[in-house]
Amino acid sequence: MFKKMQAPAQELMRRNFDSRTVDLSGDTCAIVDAQRKMESWRKIGRYTVFSAGAFDLLGINHIRGLVQCRMLGAMSLMALEEVETEHDYRQVHEVAASQQIGLIISMDTNQALEEGKSRRPEKGNAPKPTLDWSTRAAMLASQSMAAPGYDGGVNLIDYITRHGPGCCNVCTPGTCINEDDSRIAVALQPDAIVVNVGSHQTITDLGEYKRSGKLPKTELIAIDENEGAFSDDILGGIVSTTAIINRIRS
Repeated sequence: MFKKMQAPAQELMRRNFDSRTVDLSGDTCAIVDAQRKMESWRKIGRYTVFSAGAFDLLGINHIRGLVQCRMLGAMSLMALEEVETEHDYRQVHEVAASQQIGLIISMDTNQALEEGKSRRPEKGNAPKPTLDWSTRAAMLASQSMAAPGYDGGVNLIDYITRHGPGCCNVCTPGTCINEDDSRIAVALQPDAIVVNVGSHQTITDLGEYKRSGKLPKTELIAIDENEGAFSDDILGGIVSTTAIINRIRS
């Protein structure tokens, strides 16, 4: 006979990601909590990396991109432009999978996706987002990165905040720093920012902030998220939210 037991997994997961996700029920602007988190990292010498995205229908290439952020942060900290040897790779892996790196991600609000990506022909004419912000954040916060030796791991993301319309319960709409991911980056002053080359407006905005001295110590890193991305034979190409939606609807 089977014993009926309480299932504690939900509580374990909640405790794991609550402290690493912005508190949406508070009476302070989300940027304040993010700045406090960043300041606490600086005090212990962590190298801070910032990136942003939608992360709707979390897939293998989303996770790969987050691992990439930690690896690139490690390379930047180590002043390496390329990983040329197995020794280099091992050292980068060790740093990336350690507390030396603090990765903060800003994720699009539901309203941002509704206004920016929903029902677009190139996105499969599907409604966006597919999942609520809190669900997307919980999935992100539950991901880990393998440590060298592959016998353990670390949290892939150290803190999750959000950007876009409807981001804040405190500020007057249209005035909050959190409504734009580039402005969040300026407010946080991370050591490095990782941006996909396809995010043209973000690259333009961050470039202007850098030239004007608003990101004096921040390294800007542009990557092509399709380079080396996982493909899937059933999807017939690179694994993406749009490709998955189109496959389900076909």
